[in-house]
Amino acid sequence: MSAHIRLYHNPRCGTSRTVLSQLEEQGIDVEIILYLEQALSAAKLQELVVKSGKSADYLLRSKEAAAAPLAQADDAEIIAAIAAEPILLNRPVLETAKQVFVCRPAAALADILAEIEEA
Repeated sequence: MSAHIRLYHNPRCGTSRTVLSQLEEQGIDVEIILYLEQALSAAKLQELVVKSGKSADYLLRSKEAAAAPLAQADDAEIIAAIAAEPILLNRPVLETAKQVFVCRPAAALADILAEIEEA
């Protein structure tokens, strides 16, 4: 695979660890972003939303208690909340030059990599 992939990674998340391991096993060039250590800006989150082609709730980890008040929120409110509380970012997130995917479950990685190759 020639595409450079950025992985927004939480080392404490089993799914995120599994995806990273699978990417490394396949020899894919991965830039790891530890988003809990250095929060993403609202502008970067907006860029991820645009590249995903979906609404901001695609990036929202709805299982987190802090996500409950965001059930009816618009994109700007969700982006602001994730920027303020990075734990709200669904993970792992894979970013290429043109696309963004939430790789959940980890088994979705093969389909995502196939879609990246086609782009």
